[in-house]
Amino acid sequence: MWSFVLGQATTAPVVDSRIMGDIVMRMWVNPPSVPADGVFVLYMPGLSQAHWAVMLVGPRGRAGEFVGASRLTFVKTMVSPKKPSEKMNLYRLGDGMFKGLYVSEGTVADKAGKSHRMLMLLTPQMFQEGLSPGDVLGR
Repeated sequence: MWSFVLGQATTAPVVDSRIMGDIVMRMWVNPPSVPADGVFVLYMPGLSQAHWAVMLVGPRGRAGEFVGASRLTFVKTMVSPKKPSEKMNLYRLGDGMFKGLYVSEGTVADKAGKSHRMLMLLTPQMFQEGLSPGDVLGR
């Protein structure tokens, strides 16, 4: 998963865009070696190098497995203001390579109304931006 964040993935992304140089978005469908339906990377270098997040669509596994952490501390349940039925549980990582970062997990519906399990790893800076998986999916 980390190779996708660093831009070192062996396959080209399906979506690779820059919005006004401030937001970089990349998406892979059925990424090799990642048990998920998709990987979505969001990076906001206009704010800082610490503003990034990676989201897995349809991950097959537990949150801790994907981020290499065995200690997840529950922080809160985030409820989408646009869709109150959509809830994501937010955890802070207590160990591993991403110690101190956040991971959120839950189910989100796309534009067509189909529900998808989501897992998002985000930096504290990105957490402060109030980013939600539904926003990333462009509902």
